[in-house]
Amino acid sequence: MGIVPAARAGEILRAARAKPAEEASRSLGDREAARRSRTDAVLKAQGHEEAGPVR
Repeated sequence: MGIVPAARAGEILRAARAKPAEEASRSLGDREAARRSRTDAVLKAQGHEEAGPVR
């Protein structure tokens, strides 16, 4: 939750409502893989070495 400029309130609300619908259309495995990919990219950009799968 945060402060939103009034001029962008409608735009931000539409985007916030669209995200759960988009995520619901993908399988849990797909969502997990996408999150892992984003996390790996951030860690790599920060100079961390790639790790194997978490068990």
